[in-house]
Amino acid sequence: MGYMTWYTGKFTLNKPLEDETYNLLVGLAKTRRMKRDPKKLEEMGLGNAETFGVDGEFYYNPNDFEQFGQTWDDSILDYNTPPGTQPWLWLKWIPTRDRMAIEWNGEPNSYHSELWIKYLVERILHVHFTLLSINFLCISLNFQFIISYKYSLYSSNFTSYIFEVLFCHLMRARNQLLY
Repeated sequence: MGYMTWYTGKFTLNKPLEDETYNLLVGLAKTRRMKRDPKKLEEMGLGNAETFGVDGEFYYNPNDFEQFGQTWDDSILDYNTPPGTQPWLWLKWIPTRDRMAIEWNGEPNSYHSELWIKYLVERILHVHFTLLSINFLCISLNFQFIISYKYSLYSSNFTSYIFEVLFCHLMRARNQLLY
């Protein structure tokens, strides 16, 4: 059974993304997330193994964007499994051109979108940024529900609260339709 979910709105940051973080977010969003061997990436001359994170989570090749990062190489351990820290093979969230927010890229079948946002906050953005506001609408046809979020957050502890609220709403809507 398939489903479709649309998102409108964005996750606003307190300052523009610097080049390194912006390029990383774009690179992750443009490539298939596959479990890789960081030591192999290092042996291939692509950088220091530690910089690629767990299972190569931070690896992307801008020269492979045309193939969506799917060109086979010796570093790939499992083509159909994302790195252990990432929730799915495809990231559907991208930074805005002005680098002040993150938004949905508009592509259908956004599996684990809420877990991807949590991943981005906890593994990439938390070091340099505070998420200032969320003005976000999620419409899902499979469960026939609409969720609207409008929060202003000025705390470094927003992650657990926001995602507890999100999961609560998602689970409640899912359970109402299943039972």
